[in-house]
Amino acid sequence: YLCSFPGFVDTMVGQLDTSGWENLRKATAHLFRNLAWKADKSSKLVLSESRVVSVLMEAAMAVSSRALQETPAGLAVEPGREEPTLKVILSALWNLSAHCKKNKADVCSIPGSLVFLVQLLRSRSTAVVENGGGILRNVSSYIATCQQGEEYRAVLRSERCLALLLSQLRSPSLTIVSNA
Repeated sequence: YLCSFPGFVDTMVGQLDTSGWENLRKATAHLFRNLAWKADKSSKLVLSESRVVSVLMEAAMAVSSRALQETPAGLAVEPGREEPTLKVILSALWNLSAHCKKNKADVCSIPGSLVFLVQLLRSRSTAVVENGGGILRNVSSYIATCQQGEEYRAVLRSERCLALLLSQLRSPSLTIVSNA
């Protein structure tokens, strides 16, 4: 119903993009997570025609930039107080990246996005790993078939993504295992 209001989604994307208030950003990300969950065909179309995927991805990367830590496996996102905001943004991206090829392409086309998704997989936070793995699983079908696929696969190889996914098969989280 909300997606059918002319300009509503664009207004909410603008709010997400420009708001400096973390609580407002988190609430708007919750809205998009809910709008994207089991969305009907017309809602999926409205969402994919907006900039929501790019804005959410850039927001997630910005929030995470304050939470990067060096680990033996490479840089990892280890959020502290930012974790609730990051989780809801990633959850919205997980839902949106399941919708269509355009949304998957939008995730992949943002500079540094694939490296960022691998950094999420290295986190000690189960929720962060689950969400990051879900997004990566969704975009993998696009990576396998798109023109830039080899370029994207090279990034994932350089980040040792496959070894990381294989190690996650030992996780007690069924969500992580199903994403791996």
